[in-house]
Amino acid sequence: MAMVFLKSAPCVIGIDVGGTNTDAVYLQNENVLAWHKTPTTPDIQSGVETVIEAIMKKAEIPLGHVDSVKIGTTVRSTQLSTDEESVCSL
Repeated sequence: MAMVFLKSAPCVIGIDVGGTNTDAVYLQNENVLAWHKTPTTPDIQSGVETVIEAIMKKAEIPLGHVDSVKIGTTVRSTQLSTDEESVCSL
């Protein structure tokens, strides 16, 4: 089923990279058009690329229709707070 897009409203992909899962949501205004969850990868970049590809496929997002991608993560701060060696190296 193809999604219905309002051409005048901006579309955003929001990504949260957590210690266990990487979540993505595709938003237009306050409407969630699609979401996807995948296990977080040791290489954050490949996990982010995977979740973007999956959500674009799931939502059938046309190329050029995403206005921005916003990424948030606590992975590094969690590592720092639980790894004494890393904290000491700061």
